[in-house]
Amino acid sequence: MSRSRCFVPVVLLLAAAGSAIVSSAHAASCPEGYVEIRREVTSGNKLRLYCRPIDSSMVDLSGTNLAKADKALMKHQWEMSIDWRYRNDPAVQQYLRNLWDNAFSRDDVKSVQANEKLERILADQLKANGLSPEKITAFFNTIRAFTTGEGPTPKGWEKASTFAREMDLEAATPAESSGSFYDQLEKNPGKGRSILATISPMFTAPQTTDDCVLHAIANGAQVPLKQVEETFRATMKNLAMNRVEERTNPGQIVTSPKKGGRGGLNPYEEMLIAEQLGTVIAVPRKGFARAIESTGRGVVTTVVIDEKGGSHEVVVTGVHRTGDGKTYYSVMDSNLKRYENFTAYVEKSSFERRMPSGGFVVLSEKKH
Repeated sequence: MSRSRCFVPVVLLLAAAGSAIVSSAHAASCPEGYVEIRREVTSGNKLRLYCRPIDSSMVDLSGTNLAKADKALMKHQWEMSIDWRYRNDPAVQQYLRNLWDNAFSRDDVKSVQANEKLERILADQLKANGLSPEKITAFFNTIRAFTTGEGPTPKGWEKASTFAREMDLEAATPAESSGSFYDQLEKNPGKGRSILATISPMFTAPQTTDDCVLHAIANGAQVPLKQVEETFRATMKNLAMNRVEERTNPGQIVTSPKKGGRGGLNPYEEMLIAEQLGTVIAVPRKGFARAIESTGRGVVTTVVIDEKGGSHEVVVTGVHRTGDGKTYYSVMDSNLKRYENFTAYVEKSSFERRMPSGGFVVLSEKKH
């Protein structure tokens, strides 16, 4: 899959934005069902009214303490905000499209600015959903550790075996480069000493669209693919930072650009889904063996699969040292339908040179 890579923040857009109604009659009023926010006279001596829909819905707060009532009202106000500003207002929708165009552009300045605004939108939505400032900060820190591959490992992981620490810290040895990631895969590298995750395939079929992230999360968290897909659809339908056409039709997000889709999820969407399935812990580049040994879970990560820069989501399920001294990662990949358990092996050094990020593990509450 060609995966979208961007750093997105979330901004509260147009705090009371509504439709702008222009009229030359100074006695003009907003249409039925709308309330006037403000009015102004343009240079052409026309009256411009700013209107928004009247919120006629109700929130039942009976039997609710003050703190919970405050959160419930905030969540309700945000949901009404999504219904109007993020779903129905053409000006806001175009603003979001422009932000995404800039985020994906080759202009570094525009990209950074757009991502910061998108991230602030997401932060506001998380706040409205009841997350504390500390949890919101932790959420974004996890994403940055995942996308950069830099960051600390949990203290408990430092108690991992000497073998695991050696595997993580061993220097990569030069290896021949290849045009395709799949040219380097082996079905069986030979017997050796290994660190293995307790993992089994959870998907029901090979991927057919650009949905490798969903397969990887299912395999990493050890939950059924159907559950991940349901979480994906529910999350995308209400994600205010996304374009309205993607929220209306989440399948468009994981559809190839050649067929009019986006071509995959971005790290923020990926993390939002993963965190609903369990506790997510970011894993730095030099921490895969310790993470697998300490948690028993595979590490979800990204690998560049071709010379064009196409990226793909996989799960590292083990680290192996063979009798001839070579070290391999075992990689569960939803593309590998001809391999047992969708798993192949690739030399650790070759894999790490194609790894643009770190990874993460998902500790689901219920083990399967």
